[in-house]
Amino acid sequence: MDTGDIIATEPVSISPTETAGELFDRLSYVAADLVVAWLPAIVSGSYPRTKQDDSLATLAPKVAKCEASLTSDLDCVTAYNRFRAFTPFPGAWIQTSHGIVKVLKARLAPGLSFTPGIVAAVKPELIIGLCDGALCLELVQPEGRKPMKGSDFANGAHLEPGDCFF
Repeated sequence: MDTGDIIATEPVSISPTETAGELFDRLSYVAADLVVAWLPAIVSGSYPRTKQDDSLATLAPKVAKCEASLTSDLDCVTAYNRFRAFTPFPGAWIQTSHGIVKVLKARLAPGLSFTPGIVAAVKPELIIGLCDGALCLELVQPEGRKPMKGSDFANGAHLEPGDCFF
């Protein structure tokens, strides 16, 4: 938690499909621009300081790896947002019947509704059912393997629509 004085702010919008890693990269450029703009004033000691409202401060505890787990009981938006929040670190993952699979790229499969935890489709993409819809696993990394398309993983694991994925 950081409750120090504020020198400058820069509003930044977050895309509904942006991952934490993508946002981090974008924010590094915003932060660099702010440093360049404000460093002379900070060095000279002539800069405004705005006190933060301490009552609005929140704790940001260390993320546990288990928080990045995607499970079939999650609704689509929660699962997708969890994927976005934990990509690339520590990395969203699914405990499957074929071991742990790290999810590197995913998207919502709008309008589709399938049984939670069941493979909905394997071609042209791997789609898995969640409690209120489906998630497309575009790029995955099985334990001890290189990243691969979700459909390639499904092919190698001999997955078929209707199979249990979780």
